[in-house]
Amino acid sequence: MDDASRAATMFGGTAPPEPEPRPDPGGSEEAQRAERLYGGPRPEYRSPYEADPKPESDGPSQDEAGEPEPEPLDLAGAAEEVGLDPADPMFPDFAEVASDLGLDKEGVKKLVDLDVRNRVEGWQKISDDWAAEAQSDPEYDVNVNAAREVVRRYGDDALVQDLERLHLGNHPGLIRLLGKVGRAQGLGNRRDPFLGR
Repeated sequence: MDDASRAATMFGGTAPPEPEPRPDPGGSEEAQRAERLYGGPRPEYRSPYEADPKPESDGPSQDEAGEPEPEPLDLAGAAEEVGLDPADPMFPDFAEVASDLGLDKEGVKKLVDLDVRNRVEGWQKISDDWAAEAQSDPEYDVNVNAAREVVRRYGDDALVQDLERLHLGNHPGLIRLLGKVGRAQGLGNRRDPFLGR
């Protein structure tokens, strides 16, 4: 009987129950320290950033119970369907990331649509900023007349299409450059039917 038990019985109480014997920690210093600190073997550390381990269950999982797990997407076969070009140099990198993320066709389509929208909106903002800067130039009208005449005389249809498609016709530096070239050749001094001047 230990001191605590003797003291309890001496004053009319009952002795506390004997503690359950703990298994021998094995003698190693680390095991003994774990026994003192944790009352047993040291618990396994798990990072708070790791996903929770899946609980073991006897029943079927949600995927087995009803919804089948989506099959991995063959992006090369579905590329055109989701708006991708397999010949694009970035296609293999995109396909690898989509596969790593386990994206299905709908997920890939959403990402492609988001990318296209961001590019179009970003390019439109750049074009609008260029146009505003170009129009703030005091020689804007003269430069535009001369630049248009230079493009009409020396440019081909492909150049005109690219200037329009890429909105490069709004670039203030290009307008000034072509305006100087046109004025040096005496072009652009007549009334422009597009500007009404």
